[in-house]
Amino acid sequence: MVTWDSEQYLRFKRERTQPARDLAMQLPPDDGSVTRVLDIGCGPGNSTAVLRERYPHAKILG
Repeated sequence: MVTWDSEQYLRFKRERTQPARDLAMQLPPDDGSVTRVLDIGCGPGNSTAVLRERYPHAKILG
């Protein structure tokens, strides 16, 4: 059985995070109306960090 390894995943953090950054730039800017965000498939948290940058006051569930 293959075991998921967050350290191995993050060896290529920049490459793996870029699609999340590209997608986040397509979301509406933070105007205070986004209060909750669901990060499905958040992995080790790199995409969650992108969402936190985009929506700093939202409650994020990953």
